[in-house]
Amino acid sequence: MQKQSQYEIWNESTKSWQDQRTAEEKRAAYLATLKNLTRRQFRLTLLDYDLLDTIEQKIKQIEDVKMRRRIQIEYDDATEFSRSSEAVAYMCNLLELDDNQINGMWEHAMQIEI
Repeated sequence: MQKQSQYEIWNESTKSWQDQRTAEEKRAAYLATLKNLTRRQFRLTLLDYDLLDTIEQKIKQIEDVKMRRRIQIEYDDATEFSRSSEAVAYMCNLLELDDNQINGMWEHAMQIEI
């Protein structure tokens, strides 16, 4: 059995390589692999997952006027979308998406040609 990453150490008792990072460290390393998306990639992915109309409606329903305007500006005018962006997190929350769903969609979006 070969070492899979620089983070693994050999565990003699289990006779296997084990990644010693915490769950948070693993998550941070994974998120670092998710590249920023272009506006086109972001919106096409929402379309692919039948969420384009939904997010636009949900943004219009935000009760706090200042927040609604802020998210609308982010959605309409951003040229890139970062997985770690507060605005992206807010939009994903509006769509009731969990981390696994978001990550899967992000990986899908990164496959769309720029």
